[in-house]
Amino acid sequence: AETSEGLEEIKTFIGEKLAEEKEKLILDGLVSEGDSVLLIIPINKAYPKGRLKPLQVAIMREALERHVNLIVIQPEELVATLHNLKMPPKLVITDSQVFKNVFDKIPKESFFTSFSILFANYKGTLDTSIEGLNFIDKLSDGDSVAIIEACTHHRQEGDISRELLPEMLAKKTGKRLKFKFLNGLMPSWDDLSDVRLILHCGGCMITERDMRSRLEKFQSMGIPTINYGVFISNFYEID
Repeated sequence: AETSEGLEEIKTFIGEKLAEEKEKLILDGLVSEGDSVLLIIPINKAYPKGRLKPLQVAIMREALERHVNLIVIQPEELVATLHNLKMPPKLVITDSQVFKNVFDKIPKESFFTSFSILFANYKGTLDTSIEGLNFIDKLSDGDSVAIIEACTHHRQEGDISRELLPEMLAKKTGKRLKFKFLNGLMPSWDDLSDVRLILHCGGCMITERDMRSRLEKFQSMGIPTINYGVFISNFYEID
């Protein structure tokens, strides 16, 4: 370090080793070439016109690259679609907001999950989210909950972070809670100084490293953190 001798060789070595690492994929271990994957995507006012969520697009792209049979429908088309298939799909992925509505209609032979849960696993936040679920019952009247989005976007009627999540958490706890809504850059220590629980988006617009940095910061402050989709799925208490 004092003479700078060998620094370029070290950089080259590190770069080569990083390049050798196997790329982590969202659908690893779930599907193989030739399998069928059914995506259930509701279209409502909370969806910007002409767009899908980045995590939905990412899963579609990976499914196509894996040469699986990809079927994309809205919830109301589920029964008819399953009826027309010769065999149940290997994997069914749904939007968290309709998890309960479609659960009983999914064939028992099919694996079933949500886009958010898949991304929580992909981003390394699933275990942390499951641990955070155990803290919900410990909330008291007047506690502050931060609802955090990693990106910024135009708010619309039915917005999940500003409307749905506060309503669901208040209903689940039966407590009068205070909510902080944060988006964009990493929240500051001052923003979170009085926060007892964090609900965080899937982080589809940031890297896995950025998401892990956020989790490490929240953990260092002793604040349990739950992914949006994991919380919503748990809210319905599906066995």
